[in-house]
Amino acid sequence: NSTLFDLVRDMHGESYQEFMSSKLVPVPGNIGESNLGMNPDLMNEIAKEVDVIINSAANTTFDERFDVAVNINTKGPSRILNFAKQCKKLCCFIHVSTAYVTMGNLGENLISKTSPLSHPPVDVDAEVKLALDSSLAFHGSAEVTQKMKEMGLERAKSCGWKNVYEFTKAMGELVIDENRGEIPVAIVRPSIIVSTFREPFPGWIQGNRMADPIAMAYCKGHLPAFLNPETVIDILQLRRYYEQHLRLAKPMAAFG
Repeated sequence: NSTLFDLVRDMHGESYQEFMSSKLVPVPGNIGESNLGMNPDLMNEIAKEVDVIINSAANTTFDERFDVAVNINTKGPSRILNFAKQCKKLCCFIHVSTAYVTMGNLGENLISKTSPLSHPPVDVDAEVKLALDSSLAFHGSAEVTQKMKEMGLERAKSCGWKNVYEFTKAMGELVIDENRGEIPVAIVRPSIIVSTFREPFPGWIQGNRMADPIAMAYCKGHLPAFLNPETVIDILQLRRYYEQHLRLAKPMAAFG
């Protein structure tokens, strides 16, 4: 029912709902659970048909609990990759990461053959075990949430990242790279994604997030100035995404 699809709605008229239902099949699930929280029979059925997997699911809270962020941002991609290995027709696995995984490595040269991700050395298995063990150790404590948040920040900084979001997303990349096998993988690192640039119409956005609260605060007079005129704002607009994905012929599973 989003206005994003007005052009398609006008194109198909009364058959719009039928057309969209033929293209999209929502499936209940959870990347934080084993088997992605999906019904095993349905999971097997999907694995027989899917050609493309896009994983954009993540916990984007910068000061999240260490165990929660690890479960979603590090172990989550691993679970989806395991599912991908069951998809016999799979031709592409696209993982949406974030530009901020490289914040601690600015200035490094990327040499694809020796260091495809250009991350500082980190023992992912040890960090995952630490997050789980610490969560169990603090269980029942009134301060468990605060302790786990502090641990996430401490572990991130000690390994070269600024917050637990960047840290756990970087580890998610490492997990995929190490375990991908023969699966064709693309890791996409957008910065701030905001509105559509041109199509289906300029300026579409749903909800207020990322850069939008800053712009709104400035317009309402809550901020005395928007940004320094010399500042470079790194923002990605969704250009032609709509058209490309509606015309995608291959069955696709998207986690988000």
